[in-house]
Amino acid sequence: PFEIVMEENDSSLWLSITWARNGQALEYGIRSEDGTAYFQEKQGGSSLLLIEEIPAGTYRLYVKNPETFKSVNVTGALVYSRVPR
Repeated sequence: PFEIVMEENDSSLWLSITWARNGQALEYGIRSEDGTAYFQEKQGGSSLLLIEEIPAGTYRLYVKNPETFKSVNVTGALVYSRVPR
C-alpha cells in the first residue's frame, strides 16, 4: 500500500519488479483514487516499465493476478523512481 505523489503534470515513473514464480503472470502499476490505472501485464520473473506523462496526483502501487483480478502475494521486489519533468 505504498503511495506515490506526483507533483507535476507530465512527470514519469520507472517501475522495476522481480518475483519468484517465473511462470506466474502479474499485472503491476499505479492506480489513482478515482481508479485510473497505468500498468503492465507480464509473465515471467522480472520486468521494467516506464510510465510517461502522469497527471499530478496521489497514486498507489499495486500487484495483482490478471487472471483472477485479485491481489496476490509473491516473493520479490518492486522498485520505483520518479523522473521529474
